Amino acid sequence: MKQNSYTFWKTIPLFSVLCFMLMTTILRGQTIYIGPDNGDWSTAANWNNGLPSFANPPTVTGTGIVCINGSLTIDYAVTNFGSIINKGATTLTGSINSGGALANQGTFTIGSSATMTSSGGFNNSGTLTNNGNVNSNSAFTNTLTGVFNNFSAWSQGGTTINDGIMSNKSGTFTCPSVLTNNKTIENLSGATWKVDFGGSYTNATGSTLSNAGQFQNLGTFNNTTVLTNTGTFTNNGAQTCSGIFNNESGGSLVSTATINLSGRLNNKVGATVQSSFNFNVLANGYASNLGQFTNQGTIDVKANGTYCVETGSTLTGQFGSSILNAGYFKVALSATVTTNGSITNNRKFDIYGAYDAMGGGSIVNTDSLCNYGLVKNVNTLNNSSVWKNIGTLENNSGGVWTNTGRIENNKGATINNNYEIRNKPVGIIINNGTFNNNIRLYNEGSFTNNAYFLSMGDIINLAGGNYINTEVLVIREGSIQNAGTLTNQKTLINESCSIITNTATISNSGRFENTGIIFQRGTGNGTAIMALSGYIHTSATSNAPSICQTTLTTGTDAAGEAKVYGQNGFLSTIGIDECAGFQYFANDVNRYVYQCSQIGQALTTRFKIITRTGDSLTCSVPTTVFDNVSPVVSNCPTDATIYTTQNTAVYSWTPVTGIDNCGDTPIVTSSTASGSSFPIGTTQVTVSVKDSRANTTDCIFKVNVVKVFTTAICPASDVAAPVFANCPANQTINTSGTG
Repeated sequence: MKQNSYTFWKTIPLFSVLCFMLMTTILRGQTIYIGPDNGDWSTAANWNNGLPSFANPPTVTGTGIVCINGSLTIDYAVTNFGSIINKGATTLTGSINSGGALANQGTFTIGSSATMTSSGGFNNSGTLTNNGNVNSNSAFTNTLTGVFNNFSAWSQGGTTINDGIMSNKSGTFTCPSVLTNNKTIENLSGATWKVDFGGSYTNATGSTLSNAGQFQNLGTFNNTTVLTNTGTFTNNGAQTCSGIFNNESGGSLVSTATINLSGRLNNKVGATVQSSFNFNVLANGYASNLGQFTNQGTIDVKANGTYCVETGSTLTGQFGSSILNAGYFKVALSATVTTNGSITNNRKFDIYGAYDAMGGGSIVNTDSLCNYGLVKNVNTLNNSSVWKNIGTLENNSGGVWTNTGRIENNKGATINNNYEIRNKPVGIIINNGTFNNNIRLYNEGSFTNNAYFLSMGDIINLAGGNYINTEVLVIREGSIQNAGTLTNQKTLINESCSIITNTATISNSGRFENTGIIFQRGTGNGTAIMALSGYIHTSATSNAPSICQTTLTTGTDAAGEAKVYGQNGFLSTIGIDECAGFQYFANDVNRYVYQCSQIGQALTTRFKIITRTGDSLTCSVPTTVFDNVSPVVSNCPTDATIYTTQNTAVYSWTPVTGIDNCGDTPIVTSSTASGSSFPIGTTQVTVSVKDSRANTTDCIFKVNVVKVFTTAICPASDVAAPVFANCPANQTINTSGTG
């Protein structure tokens, strides 16, 4: 092999070159290769100043081709403008500055303290090991038999073609140029491979790339074959995969730029993908997620592309993220999508697992969306095509779902509406399963219930809306507000505290049960069974005397107030006196208070109900206020015990007083007057405190009189009777009393 990289050496006459080299040698102590092409490095005659050494550094001129055939340690500086071919075992501990060609056909080891600059090309067909610092500014070719091992720093600024094995063991391989891998490249744990700005990396057909370290793409990355990643693969440039990217357990793919997938990405169990820009699944591309995929940008599934959130895996969407699907997007059984982002489905979207929008996400469906699992917390849902529910849909707080297409709730499936559904004029909703409407359903289109529909919220059937019930429709503390057409063909039950407001047409050919309220301001048709035990209001005014009490009495409390609540005036038998969502008023306030001064007056209380639909019912009820509280005794005496030597004893107490809730001065009477004489034994005294309305409070206490003796009876043998030294006088002892 004979190569010249510098035309400078070709244009100068050989004689001038030799003269120049001779002068340089004399002045600097160099040796120049003068031997024949493919001559041996270790032959002294092939050098003009003897064998190379540290004191005699060699230069290979542009016309020289030298071969290293045996074992050699280069611990000096080498300058090459020609060609150096290693066929033996060479260890570099010094330096090589090569503007010419380098070729390794044997074993070439670059020591930890060595440096090498290659500007004229490097061809490796043997084993090349780098422990030093290499700056390659020209082409590097690793042939079919070549083995490249990098433990340190290799900067590859020229084109790289790998037909053999390149192994980045623990070093840093930087490539700001074009690299084509036709066979095997591996980036091991602890190693770093960097496709720098302006560079490109291509995994050609039949090649493999294995990454267990840090692999960073700042330029362009193309994979047409198999890539296996167990380390960290960072994409900050443009990445295209028409082959297979296996992100194995422990592997991490982090992308802040565009990934174009026309091949297959296998994100396996225990692996992670984090994409914060564009993740494009192109035609025939397949993204299979068995691990954790975090989307901070856009997942764009093009026509004939497929993205599958596989069984047991998770796809997480951050705020502002989006999914665009024009191919096939699938959430497999036991898989979970949790997202605050949006999805726009323009082709086919199947959910077998769980789709949780976390209260901030949105779904726009313009083609085919089938839910076999669970969809919940979608803040905004717009359906303009076909949405089939075979699982459970939960529209939770804040969610506004708009339908201009067709929503089918199939047999065995459930829709729970906990906020708002709007079925527009061209919209069609068919319920063949269970439909629970807990907040609001607006219908301007066609709604057909063929199974079980429970409304604990409001059904607002607007003008032009057509609601058809062929099975069971139950209104439970909710309402139907009909301004369109409501048709009942089977069973309609309006339970207690529920409302039907009709301003248009209700047609009944089934069973109609009402224990709630019906505001009939429109037309009712039908000859079927009617069980109307509730209240039907047909008046144009709100006056509804039949739902109220005929009279009402209310008593004062300790503060002298007689309170009347808005619910008090309505008959409990009708079942509308205590209804959630209703507003109740007495004389236009929730609680009206009568005073003691109104006792005995002819009073009327005006009661009013405002239902959850905004309709109102009023009535006026004659009201009587009475004093319901007796006076309070302020100072009831306690029980007393009196010791006396007499047969009676006098007992006096402080006059008893009382306080009345309505401000009267109470009248006090007593069964025995204070200061009276009480006989021996126990006497009960009752003091009654009355107000002017004969409300009485009794104060009861006891007076117990005990007689004691001052003379004792002595035996007959005594000469004289004993004398008491301390006979008690009359005294009063109080004990606990009653009252």
